Amino acid sequence: MKDPLPPFLSEATQAAFLSALSHELRSPLQGLVGWVTLLRYDGLEEEDRRAAVEGIEQSVRTQAQLLDELAELGQLLSADLALKREPLGVRELVRDAVSGLDRLAAERGVQVVVLPGPAPTTVGDRERLASAVAHLVTHAIRSSPDGGRVVVECAAEDGATVLRVSDTGGGPTPTNGNAFEPVAPAVGSRRHGRLAVGLSIANYIVLCHGGHLNAESRSSAPGSVYTVRLPAAR
Repeated sequence: MKDPLPPFLSEATQAAFLSALSHELRSPLQGLVGWVTLLRYDGLEEEDRRAAVEGIEQSVRTQAQLLDELAELGQLLSADLALKREPLGVRELVRDAVSGLDRLAAERGVQVVVLPGPAPTTVGDRERLASAVAHLVTHAIRSSPDGGRVVVECAAEDGATVLRVSDTGGGPTPTNGNAFEPVAPAVGSRRHGRLAVGLSIANYIVLCHGGHLNAESRSSAPGSVYTVRLPAAR
């Protein structure tokens, strides 16, 4: 099931991935050092102390998320990884993924809506597919501005089980050629590319299940739409 898949990292992107990874790991650490140094000052105002504590917490969360993604990536690329195959309700996967992201959505001021509709099924690994859904919804939440909206929709189309995640973000327009590369190209004054491990993991999991993940801009409003197509359960 996994044998025909291309490598997660091509030779051309390995150096860029390692460079971006080093940068992404170093930046939160530099922030931590700065906040800790501030906390050492005597007579620090309470407002500044709260800002330092919040800054430390944010840096730790950023590091933890990246390390979790790298650990998951290591599991996916393990030579002895075995994917389970069982009938799954996609709506249940969505429900589980969204319920675990309530805190992130609240912190970002983003509303997550799961549209009512059919309950299509597929066959696959529950844990891995739930992770793919969570990565897509997480990306949508982080891409949307305060007061934004993320919409998740399940459908059965042309013999396939379909999941769509749309956001109201104003970030870079995704294109099918590079939306799921683990390293986004450097833009503007950035010297390093930006890691996009979550989307890459989601894409890889979908491919492992014989499916396809597509990214496109919304036609009528700012934002992006990510569409997962999986073989329907027979």
